[in-house]
Amino acid sequence: MRTTSVILASLGAMVLTLLPVAGSADEPAGPPAGLPEVAAAPADDAARAQEALAQARALFGRYDGRNRGLAGQESGPARELGRDVTLVLRDLAVRVGDLEGDDRTAARRILARPTDGAADPIQNGYEAGVPVQEACSTSFCLHWVESTADAADPQWVDTQVRPVMEQVWKGVTGDLGYRAPKRDDRGVDNDTDRPKLDIYLANLRDDKMYGYCTTDDFSGGRARSAYCVLDNDFVNYPKSPEASLRVTAAHEFFHAVQFNYDIFEDAWFMEGTAAWIEDELYDGINDNRQYLTRSGLRIPEAPLDFPGTEQDPTFVYGSWIFWRYLSERFGKGASSDPRIVRQVWDRATKPGYYSLRALRATLAARNAQFPQVFTDFGVTNRRARQWYEEGRSYRNAPVRRTFTLSPTNDLVGLRPGAAVEKNRPWRIWHLANHHARFRAGTAVRGAARLRVSVDAPPTTRGSRATVMVHRKNGSVGRTTVRLNRQGNGVVTTPFTRSKVSSVVLTLTNASTRSRCNRGTGWSCQGIPLDDDLPFSFTARLLR
Repeated sequence: MRTTSVILASLGAMVLTLLPVAGSADEPAGPPAGLPEVAAAPADDAARAQEALAQARALFGRYDGRNRGLAGQESGPARELGRDVTLVLRDLAVRVGDLEGDDRTAARRILARPTDGAADPIQNGYEAGVPVQEACSTSFCLHWVESTADAADPQWVDTQVRPVMEQVWKGVTGDLGYRAPKRDDRGVDNDTDRPKLDIYLANLRDDKMYGYCTTDDFSGGRARSAYCVLDNDFVNYPKSPEASLRVTAAHEFFHAVQFNYDIFEDAWFMEGTAAWIEDELYDGINDNRQYLTRSGLRIPEAPLDFPGTEQDPTFVYGSWIFWRYLSERFGKGASSDPRIVRQVWDRATKPGYYSLRALRATLAARNAQFPQVFTDFGVTNRRARQWYEEGRSYRNAPVRRTFTLSPTNDLVGLRPGAAVEKNRPWRIWHLANHHARFRAGTAVRGAARLRVSVDAPPTTRGSRATVMVHRKNGSVGRTTVRLNRQGNGVVTTPFTRSKVSSVVLTLTNASTRSRCNRGTGWSCQGIPLDDDLPFSFTARLLR
């Protein structure tokens, strides 16, 4: 679901106190406040189904009494304006069979369509007795009412919603080549020979939502049909009604498409690519930029597949910048290549594949290896403003710490067993980057060099290191620190103060190793095997 704040389908899976810290535009005051702790998953399928039911019951403001609305609030994740309906309802839908009696009945009612009216216990259905209007194209049917709080203006439906949905459908399934949503024969459809995607318009603003897609297809397969619900008018949202409709339609329709690939896919993959496609279809709206504050671009220490926390679960949306990076990296000239994202989805449907495994295979087919690509992503984010097509609107990834060297302080860094906390090794999670910056003090005269030594975990656990030399003439030189199997390596770079403004060391943990199917919110619902690894380094001034 596209909201300005979300709740993960795996809320109970982990605890983390990762929060932004105050600092300059380029350098926070310190590291994240905590480390993730993967909690034990529910013991069995029945317990997981109960957890999904409990989360789904708490979705809507009108149902749990926490309605605060949207009007007058700022844009961005800090508004806490919604929860992740699509993935929570997804989790409930795929676990309905593990519930019994009244619980199964409750789950089916929660998954009911707005046209089921009073049968919907979360009170999001149309009121009983109110006529439901319908307009169908060759691919989808729109449903709305013209009275009550859910009322939609027929002119809005005809001049905005319908053409936007047609544009989105063509853009995703035609221009970008994705599968269409799976045929659906459960909803109201005048053309019984060709079941269509049902899209309902209802008042979601009071529930702090833009829209969502879910399913009442309990067939048990990995590919499922879907139906979607969009706000009835998008009035009093941060952006204009037209802009809000466009990006929400793109995002939610893509969820319906994803359901026809693999409804069980990982949250970061589903939400990250859904936020990415907003930019592909409506490049000028840029609503997904709000999620960059919770992405590898602004918090490089957070893993790429980080599912977030109950307090701040927007990281799954922030991963869209990685998919944007891939599109631009594999494009030609000034053009990006969005096909790579579809190729990952195509591979994700194969038996035994999931988000990261499909990604690795897709990159290998393009003669690229994931560890290097992810390392390049981290390094590139230090120059985001210069590299990305829309980089002038981004902020460079921050460095974690800056070290100043001088003739009397010619050796700096992080050392095992250091007595001072700030000099101890950095603990780096899987699929994360840390940046250290070195500068020459005013007392450094004449020609100088910098020798950087890295002591990282074995390279089989994902360790990588890169040095970038930022020259005062604006050019940037890059050197890979060649680590041996044990993770040790040394590189020497220019460091003359009159020519070099800074040297940045990027430490990367590119591990994708995981113990899968443990009921967590990480990739493959697993437990990462290479988290919290110690990285040490020193930098010595040579003259």
